[in-house]
Amino acid sequence: MVRSKITSMADESITPTYSDIDRKIENTVEELPSDCLNYLAKRVLPVSRKNVLIICDYIASLKSEVNPSRSYKSGTVIALCKLSIFFKNDKTFKEITREDLLSFLDSFHKNEGIDPLHKWIGTYNLYRVLLMRFFKWLYSPNIGYKQSLGL
Repeated sequence: MVRSKITSMADESITPTYSDIDRKIENTVEELPSDCLNYLAKRVLPVSRKNVLIICDYIASLKSEVNPSRSYKSGTVIALCKLSIFFKNDKTFKEITREDLLSFLDSFHKNEGIDPLHKWIGTYNLYRVLLMRFFKWLYSPNIGYKQSLGL
């Protein structure tokens, strides 16, 4: 399947109005838990409109391409919001380096005394996969999901 071209307001020179952003957020969090709306609208949007628009564009692209489950969309929105918040919403996703990503992922690491069953590894691996897929899309938006897998 060829990736559908979704115009990204984050890359346009025209500044979107708040009603445009609100509409994109509503479309993104439709049928998702209220946590997703809280993260997007209350924790990321006031500081980083660009990151919110990128998250909304990514979820719209996912919806049109692979129809992900609600839990996958929810996990993706929350993971990307947490990534933005980790850098105090100062960096756009395009400014985040490999070292920054490793720093974010390492923040989930817990020592043996706090987490003797090593449950942090599941969160680390989940976020790693979600972020790899997101950054593939961010830097190569015209490559479809199946193309990126080599199918």
